[in-house]
Amino acid sequence: MNQVIEPALPQTALVLDDEAQIGTMVCKVLSLIGIEAQHFTDPLAFLVEIKRSQPSLIVLDLALGQSDAVEVIRKLDVLKFPGMVLLISGRDEATLAEIERIGRSHGLWMVPSLRKPFRAAELKARLQSVSKPETSNPESGTSAPPEGPPNSRIDLGIALQRHWLEVWYQPKIDLRSLAVSGAEALIRARHPERGIVQPVDLLPPAGGPTLQSAFDLRRPAHFGRLEHDLQRGSPAEACHQHAGVGS
Repeated sequence: MNQVIEPALPQTALVLDDEAQIGTMVCKVLSLIGIEAQHFTDPLAFLVEIKRSQPSLIVLDLALGQSDAVEVIRKLDVLKFPGMVLLISGRDEATLAEIERIGRSHGLWMVPSLRKPFRAAELKARLQSVSKPETSNPESGTSAPPEGPPNSRIDLGIALQRHWLEVWYQPKIDLRSLAVSGAEALIRARHPERGIVQPVDLLPPAGGPTLQSAFDLRRPAHFGRLEHDLQRGSPAEACHQHAGVGS
């Protein structure tokens, strides 16, 4: 009878989560499957330790206080981090998938994300489910095929004309009261075939005429309604009511 050999797990991990209790819990789960882990709440100290110790795995929360996962991903690209990168969050799967794709576009070894809470068995399965992506070979002059379609960019003018644009509202939290105090408006595009388009594939260079025309054609009445609802004293409900409203 042939013995089944499981794929090797990473030996060391660094966890970045601005919530100390959650970061400590993630480290305990990693230790249950035999991975030595260290938790950080400060992104700068986290990046310094990556450069010093070169861990096999990075576990990254999406929300990091004054920083965020995309900013850390860009810095990992600069450091040319060769290990696994696992995103964890309580957010929706579409958001996790978008950040994963951004990580892959930066050449990182992205592991399928995990939504909080999760079990040790789920974490182990994720880490054993992927092999390291191919990289360019300077001797042969070949490289791995790009992720996704060859041309994934969407013209902002076309998206505007065809009503693909949506306004998403991201709540702003007052750190003293922990209450929703306002909202940040984000433009997203929903392609009829490709679904939500990554922001980097939508926006032209800042100041371009197409971008300016898109902002000129926003519906000021809609923003006025949001501002009115926020001033009525129920910002959380206002953000929920106006979330995902199309242009």
